[in-house]
Amino acid sequence: DYICDGNRSIIFSTHIMEDLQDIADYIFFIDHGEKIFFEPKDELAEKYLLVKGGPEDLTDELRAHLSGIDEHAYGFTALFPLLVVVIFLTQPDTSPLYILCYCIFAGIIFSTLPCAMESATEVGFLQMLPTLPGEQQKGHFLFGFLFTLLAFLSGIVSIFICHLLRPSFQMFTAGEWNLGDLYLIILGISLIFVGIQTFVLSILRFKSAQAMAILRMIPAFVFLFGMSGLFGEDGITTDGSIQMLSRINGIMILVICLVIYLILAQAAAIIVTRKH
Repeated sequence: DYICDGNRSIIFSTHIMEDLQDIADYIFFIDHGEKIFFEPKDELAEKYLLVKGGPEDLTDELRAHLSGIDEHAYGFTALFPLLVVVIFLTQPDTSPLYILCYCIFAGIIFSTLPCAMESATEVGFLQMLPTLPGEQQKGHFLFGFLFTLLAFLSGIVSIFICHLLRPSFQMFTAGEWNLGDLYLIILGISLIFVGIQTFVLSILRFKSAQAMAILRMIPAFVFLFGMSGLFGEDGITTDGSIQMLSRINGIMILVICLVIYLILAQAAAIIVTRKH
């Protein structure tokens, strides 16, 4: 009750992890009087995984990616960045399609950030905004679209930089394949993932921060592994599915996906307004 109005905070010191998990919203980590980090608890849980292994598992390559390594006679315990886990699992090549999908993977995760923030501040600032609930949901969809588009453009810029550094790295063609249309199709598919994810988060209200974090991560992983399944070791496979995609007009698919995205946004706004 003391902090429900959003104007008060409680600062407490503890070494008990269960207290942090159950009570804390932010974690300020101090070591010998020096600030190590200050971040929201839920963001830390989304960024890292706790990994354990035997002494033989701790290679130099793996050590370079770990944080907070605690070594002992029987092995080690450390924090592993989540994005590095994905890279280790998929073992990507430097294909332009892989580069684009990794950028959009991050975009899908962060595109629903307003939904997570709204869930965490139900009695705070957002409830004071002079907007209808349905308009707020449209704002969430607009943020998701812009953030996904930003991730897409970041991927294109990364591909362009790779082309400048290595001229043999093709940007828009790979043999008989037209990568330009594939780029637009990937963008359209990612918008569908963001639209469905934002729609679900708008309709269902999760009290658990862990449930919210999991739901934000699942579509991104499904997108990444699903698209990676279409690509071969060189980024293009001769599978019939990729052949079909390469013959489809990318602009037409993108327009269709945008229409579906707008329909989801309008439906979410109507449902949330009626619920209120």
